[in-house]
Amino acid sequence: MTRLNEKQLNELKFMLMDELFNEIDDANEKNRLQEFLCRTCSKEFCDKRCAKYFVNPDKKILVIGEMRIGKHEMLKIAKDYCIGENQIEIVNKYKELSRFDFDNLINSKKYSDIIFAAVPHKTKGTNGSSGIIAHILNNQNCYPNMIIARAGGQIKLTANSFSRALQSTVLYQNLCM
Repeated sequence: MTRLNEKQLNELKFMLMDELFNEIDDANEKNRLQEFLCRTCSKEFCDKRCAKYFVNPDKKILVIGEMRIGKHEMLKIAKDYCIGENQIEIVNKYKELSRFDFDNLINSKKYSDIIFAAVPHKTKGTNGSSGIIAHILNNQNCYPNMIIARAGGQIKLTANSFSRALQSTVLYQNLCM
């Protein structure tokens, strides 16, 4: 295609805007606006600019991996960030972790965020990746927002790393700020 002159470029922009507005209206009418935006826009745009319109307060944060703190302490910390115990689901037993099917998180309507602690490399749903964290990093647009809990430069869930991770969740940023 050759370069357009200013008039042609402006005409094309207006035609595209008109078409885009119609598609946005149609997606909204069919309750599929979030899906449309995620398909059309970058993940960063959806996460940073659009997320506040779509976070369902009934969604949960999935905390998964080996933890250096107990469930009671985690829930107490979460409460400090206005996140209730019914909004957090914890999977931390090795047997559960190795059997957890991460494919169930694809396009999840249940979870807004996943906080990862240390997890086994061999899990269901890695689809050839070196591990589930690498797999989700390579397919971020299909999964809930992912936060990796780090302490001392390692993937580790401690009280401090859990607090920092909670502050990075979409749920916290949209419901509590």
